[in-house]
Amino acid sequence: SLEAVLRLLLRAAHAEATGQLVGEKAWQLQEGLQKGELDVVHEQLRLGQSEETSQGDVVGDVGVRLAGHTGEQIAMPKQVECPICFDVFGTGDTFRVPCEEQHEFCRNCVRQHIEAVAFPRCPHIRCKYELTEDDVRRACGEGPRLHEFQEMVLRRALAQVHGQVACPNPSCGNVVICDPERRTRVACACGHPPFCSQCRQPFHYHVECEAVQPLRTQWLQWIRECRQQYHGALEGFEVATATHQEAIREAIDRHKELEADEEWKAQHCRLCPKCCKAIERTEGCDSMVCGQNYHGGNKQPGCGNKFTWSQAVKYRPRVDKNKDLPALDVEGSKLRGAMVRHFFVSCSICQKSLSGPRFRCVHCEGFDCCIQCEPHLGEQHPASHVFQLIFDPLDPINKDLPVGTEVECFGLKDAAAVLNGVAAKILRYLPEMNMYDLDLPFGGGQPIVPASNVQPLNVSTSEEAQEILEKALGQQEARGFHAGLKEGQRVQLRTTGDLAELCNATGSIKQYRPRGLHDYEVKLDKPPDWACRQCTLLNSSQVPRCTACSAGRAPDQGDTVWVTMNAVSPLISAAAEVKELAQAHWAEQERLISVTLANLKCSTCFWHFPQAQLVQVQLPDGECGFARVESFDAWTCEYTLAWEPPVPVCGGQKKVPAAECRPVFWEVSAPAEAAEEVTSQHERSEAMYASGVQLHAQLEGIFLGLQPGQWITLPPEERQQGLEPWANFTEEEAQAFERDHGVRPPQSRSVTKHKEVRAVIVESDPVFGKYVVRKYPGPTGKTWAVDMDQAQPVLWASKDAEQALEQLIACHHAERVRLDEAKTLREEVAHCYLDLPPETWVEIIPPRTPADETSPQAANVFGLECLHKVLSFDPWECSYRVSGSTKRIPAACVQALLMDKPSPKEAVQELQKRHEVEEERRKAVLQANEMAAGAWKNLELGSAVEVDLCQAAPVRLKLQAFSRQMMAYTGATAYGTSPNHTDVVRSPARLREGVLRPVFWLKEDPVAAAREAIKRDAEERRREELCKEAAARATNWNLALAEGSLVLLDGSLKKAVHYQPATLTYTVVAPGASVVAASANVKTYSSKHEFVSHDRIQPVFVEADDPLKLAAEREIQHEAEVRRLEAVEVANTEASKSHSGFLGMPPQQMVQLVGEGVWRRPSLEHSGLAKVILFNPSDRSYVIELLAEDGSYKVPSSSCEPVGARHLRPVFWNEESPGEKLEELMRRSEEESERLKLAKEWTDKVRDVNLNLPQDTLVLVQESASKERDLAKVISYCPLTRSYHLCRVPWTGHKLIPTNASGFGSASFFKMRTPAAAVSPYIWDATDPVESATAALEADQKERTRLDEAEACAQELPKAALALPVGMPVRLRKAMGSASLRNTRPASSSGSLWSKLKNQLPMWRTLPGCCVGDLAIVKAYSGDGTYDIFIEGDQGFDFEINQDTGAAIASSNRPQPYAAAVPAADVEALLVGAAAPREAIAELRRRHEAEVVRRSVVCEVQANCHSREFLDIPCGTKVSVGSAKGVVAAYLAEIPAYVVRYSGGKTSQALLPSELRVLLGPEIPDPADFVQGLEGRHEAEEQRVALVRQANELGRGFPREHLPHWTPVEIAEGAVPREQRVRLGAMQGQHQWRLGRIIRRDGDRHYSVHLGSSNVSFASSDSTLQVPLDSVWPVFWTAREPLVEAEALRARLQEAAAGADAAGAGVAAAV
Repeated sequence: SLEAVLRLLLRAAHAEATGQLVGEKAWQLQEGLQKGELDVVHEQLRLGQSEETSQGDVVGDVGVRLAGHTGEQIAMPKQVECPICFDVFGTGDTFRVPCEEQHEFCRNCVRQHIEAVAFPRCPHIRCKYELTEDDVRRACGEGPRLHEFQEMVLRRALAQVHGQVACPNPSCGNVVICDPERRTRVACACGHPPFCSQCRQPFHYHVECEAVQPLRTQWLQWIRECRQQYHGALEGFEVATATHQEAIREAIDRHKELEADEEWKAQHCRLCPKCCKAIERTEGCDSMVCGQNYHGGNKQPGCGNKFTWSQAVKYRPRVDKNKDLPALDVEGSKLRGAMVRHFFVSCSICQKSLSGPRFRCVHCEGFDCCIQCEPHLGEQHPASHVFQLIFDPLDPINKDLPVGTEVECFGLKDAAAVLNGVAAKILRYLPEMNMYDLDLPFGGGQPIVPASNVQPLNVSTSEEAQEILEKALGQQEARGFHAGLKEGQRVQLRTTGDLAELCNATGSIKQYRPRGLHDYEVKLDKPPDWACRQCTLLNSSQVPRCTACSAGRAPDQGDTVWVTMNAVSPLISAAAEVKELAQAHWAEQERLISVTLANLKCSTCFWHFPQAQLVQVQLPDGECGFARVESFDAWTCEYTLAWEPPVPVCGGQKKVPAAECRPVFWEVSAPAEAAEEVTSQHERSEAMYASGVQLHAQLEGIFLGLQPGQWITLPPEERQQGLEPWANFTEEEAQAFERDHGVRPPQSRSVTKHKEVRAVIVESDPVFGKYVVRKYPGPTGKTWAVDMDQAQPVLWASKDAEQALEQLIACHHAERVRLDEAKTLREEVAHCYLDLPPETWVEIIPPRTPADETSPQAANVFGLECLHKVLSFDPWECSYRVSGSTKRIPAACVQALLMDKPSPKEAVQELQKRHEVEEERRKAVLQANEMAAGAWKNLELGSAVEVDLCQAAPVRLKLQAFSRQMMAYTGATAYGTSPNHTDVVRSPARLREGVLRPVFWLKEDPVAAAREAIKRDAEERRREELCKEAAARATNWNLALAEGSLVLLDGSLKKAVHYQPATLTYTVVAPGASVVAASANVKTYSSKHEFVSHDRIQPVFVEADDPLKLAAEREIQHEAEVRRLEAVEVANTEASKSHSGFLGMPPQQMVQLVGEGVWRRPSLEHSGLAKVILFNPSDRSYVIELLAEDGSYKVPSSSCEPVGARHLRPVFWNEESPGEKLEELMRRSEEESERLKLAKEWTDKVRDVNLNLPQDTLVLVQESASKERDLAKVISYCPLTRSYHLCRVPWTGHKLIPTNASGFGSASFFKMRTPAAAVSPYIWDATDPVESATAALEADQKERTRLDEAEACAQELPKAALALPVGMPVRLRKAMGSASLRNTRPASSSGSLWSKLKNQLPMWRTLPGCCVGDLAIVKAYSGDGTYDIFIEGDQGFDFEINQDTGAAIASSNRPQPYAAAVPAADVEALLVGAAAPREAIAELRRRHEAEVVRRSVVCEVQANCHSREFLDIPCGTKVSVGSAKGVVAAYLAEIPAYVVRYSGGKTSQALLPSELRVLLGPEIPDPADFVQGLEGRHEAEEQRVALVRQANELGRGFPREHLPHWTPVEIAEGAVPREQRVRLGAMQGQHQWRLGRIIRRDGDRHYSVHLGSSNVSFASSDSTLQVPLDSVWPVFWTAREPLVEAEALRARLQEAAAGADAAGAGVAAAV
């Protein structure tokens, strides 16, 4: 309704007037009212006001009041006049500008003003308010003007930002803000390809902007020319190549336009200081405004900043115009990138690991291509992209590779190019030169190669490369961790001080002892040669003495060296070791800091260091040494030291004053605690020393009770002390001396002084009142005894002097009391003389009673000293053994002393007790002897007995074992002083009842021992009775007695040693006989043996503990043997019924000769029993051994022929189950009979089968009709000679070969080269004769088929076949003379006179293998149509044919004779050794045709270059020097000349290029290309040599004081001694001995120069010379870019000189 509309209008006016609707909200409200969208207007008003305006409210300044429903008229709103058009508009048609003054205009004028001005402001005069985007939107709406205004505001804002970059797309206006100092990849939202923020060209990932254009030119050159040169003719890639070329040319043209534009800007423009926008000044003054003319107009994007033109920075072109890259060298590219491996990079096309030249796209983030896939780039990659050709790895893994890493060389040039592709192992890395010392395989040498030409080998995956890289990085990091290395750690030495000659030497840590100067002892892997200190000759490190003067090597010239901590670099084998090294290093560094602080803390301590304490000793000459404390002498204040190596030159003494020693803690894990302990000990010892001086005065008169180890002083000795100066004479004395002697007194006079003796107590002897002392100091030495009252103790060894003083005084008084007590108790021990303990001191006294005087030992006391020490007491003789005498002293003649007893009273009580106990025991002994007087049998071993020989006194003995067989004792030993009766001791028969009786003087309990002897005697007597009863029962139980059983033979005791059940006989020997020899069949005994029948012997049981039980067992064994013998008889009877005999009886089977076989017995009395040795199936016979009389088996000399099976019958005397054994033999005989039938049938079928028999086949060998056949085993078959290697085996067809023959299996049983025609298969011994015969037939048939095919194929070869492979068998078509033979050796000179004559004149005879039709083996093909071939010679062939390849293989290391230069027409190839002849002939024909083509090319090439001389021939190239042939070993550019190694291994002197010719052998597949390469190398070398000479002339003017190590130098002619020139040798007109390399600098004015060739790979070690600085100058014979290297060396020398001058100036200033 109208009322609603008016209400909305009023509410809108009120909201605008009160400021609730401003800006965009007001503009949206106005648009809603114009469009009639009342709902939208109502919602906006509701949101803009907190409460809805009700009827009757006053709305703003309109002054209109709603009457509600009263029907009153509504007043119109207020009108406004526009200041621009002066029209009057209502409030809804005006536009209020939100400036401070709130200027109001009509909407139409404001809209026209905004459309007319780019950046409109408030239209009111002098109002500077700029309209915002909201103002423009409110005035003009969402129209084109608003979007134009937004874009202009954005551009103006961007123009003020530094680093804006616009999109190169002309239809795109986007701008990106980038860092102007760095290249950024920008990808615009418009879809334009990503571009570079600096050059705005397509983005390039891997190179800078200035490098893109040269790379684009190089890439175009590769596509246009070099690709086809590298790959050869390529088909199918023409279209892709053309597309590539066109795209690259367009890119080059665009880039040139960009370069021209940037160059113009650089000349005419400068940068705004605020927004860095390029601005051109066309005219006027230097005042500038960014984005417009200074005075207005010419509006452009800019920040509006005002600046001065002359002060602004000039524009810098974003793309520099750089020089082009050098043209690509295709041949050089092949050499540089052929073997390069790019780790962590794979081909983006074939996905293989990238090796060789690398093509990297600079416009792609990660696209690489290999050389094989590079021709396909036009098909699979954008044509406009540029590729960078990379020949060297960008991220090489070649720095500090661990020792032992397998690597290969690449990119080496000239003489060193022979090492390219060679695998080697790293010996060491030389960090100063960034080079490696390599170890070539097979002893090829140890060249030094730059690290840039080395790469790891056997790395096929990224994981393996990552592992190698981690090891290398770990090694680099580990070189800084040199502290705390463990024993055995591998290290490399650095260049430090005096160890310059050991720079980069490797070794292992032998021991670590941090000292600050000598920390590590390193055991060198290769010790350097040592110079003799006597004659200065340089000797090898392997010899201990000089080869010239035989002087010994000095200790410091061994295989170990002491170095400082900073002089070693650890070597690792795994990356994980770095962590351990780092932890150990930092822990050790922290410990060393603590050590330094601890050393400073104890710098004033010198008292009483603990044992093994490390000390630093200040020596008299100012030198320092390190030693360990062995002991401290507090008396003399000296240390006994053990010096640590290296021992100082002026040091080494054992005794050092304490004031010269200072403790150090280099090896202590906790130095602070150790230093604290040493400091405390020093303070305590110092205080104790001060108090000890005062306490010594209280020791006067203290000398008793001193303990061993106590320090003492003795009365002084009189000795010659020395000479005193004459100044001690007074003038009167001097005049008197002159009057008496006529001369003035001497300058010195002799003075006798007295000095106390220092000693230490070793032992105290209170019995004699002496001390045994040793001179102090020293733990060993001469000792002597002194009186106790002469010893004066000292307290210097005591830790607590006061306590030690109190203890000495107390001991003295206690010892005085003890000695007085011992003298008092002397009378109480006068009658205690029995069983004195050992070590008791006794006094020898006269016998106490007349009975003692008559004892046998009484005379022994005369002539003895008084005092002795008891050694032992003999209770049987009641005497003593004492020290110092061999005589026995009666107990009644000794008296115990108590002077050495700690408690004399207790000692008296003990002696009395022992005396009483011994008296009681002796009474019991007499009683026991009476009790057991008749108990003499089976006494214990060692029992004491007395033998009554009807003499004055019985003989005292100790018994040995009791023999039950003899019922006597086997012997005895004399006891004590009893005479040694040999007849009693050695005659057991006399030690029987009635002769001896036991005594018990030596028993502790004699009565119990006597009762035991009586018991043993009774038991032995009862056992003897039982033995007689058992023997009576077993009289006839004499079968199957065990070996060693005792028997009675005709009343004599014997021992049965063998039972023969076949004859029921025994072999018996004496009871005590023993085995002296034993063989497989018989034993030999120490006594004579007899053969007796079983019925002549009777078993006895004299040695059995239970005879009756043993007799019962004997009865059971006898009855079992009787039953077994009955079964044997039955089995033997059954076996005798077989008339044809038994076949296949096993070895060791017992047989009986029957029929005609009985005539094989050695005698008519022989039993005919024998044992089977082996069975011969071919003639059904056996080899047997006859049973001898003694039960052994022997081969009779009269019967050596086998015995037929029908003349033998098995017998079973030795079988436990005869019946079962008989059944087994019958079954074996039937099976063997059937097998022999088959063997006989198939033997006839394989009689002529003799080719290619399988290995280990048994064959019969019939070398001639007159010789017997031999049985052998096939070792191998030779198809070339159709012969066998055989091994002879035991054979019994016609003669007997023992199975234990010593020659079996040895070399004497081998037959070499047995013809196949003399061999036939032997299948008689085969388990399955049919299978063995079938296998032989098949092998023979297969071999014959192959030989027929080989013969047919051999006819297809040309008559003079070329390029036959090595090892090919051939046949001679023409005999050879002796002139072409090599390695021939005459046969042995033994034999007839004619043989000796032929050997002395070898030209009279033809060497075997040199005749027509003889076989030979191809040794080598020389390429000129001739062969070197092995011939048979005197020793025959040592070759075997490999049946898979048909080639001959040497079977021994013996030199084989051969013929050289045999024409191809004189030999004929044989295919008999090839497994597939048809394939072999095809391969030979292919080789022949290829060789014909190659030789035609060689002839053409050699005709053109025969007289040419080449420089820089690669190493390894084959050449000829006259008639000799060899290979180039080294190229010496300084001569120029070559070193040639001949075929024999000998190396030539330097040869001029005119003296050798290049050989184009078969190893060169393309001779023309090879010669072309030689010509190219020659031209390049000529140019390089010219540059070298210029560089050498420049080098003469270089400063020579700081030449680096290993710099090649030339030496002045007079600086090399003549003897060294003679030793090195010199060419005519050349002086190679004037060249060398600097090893080190000696002093200030000399260098040590290694003389020899300048070629690193072949540098000799002939001599080392010391040369003055001014006599050497650098040369550049091996440099690839001589002038560049010369300038680099000059700069390095100048820098070193400047540094030395600066250092000298600093030193001068300090002075």
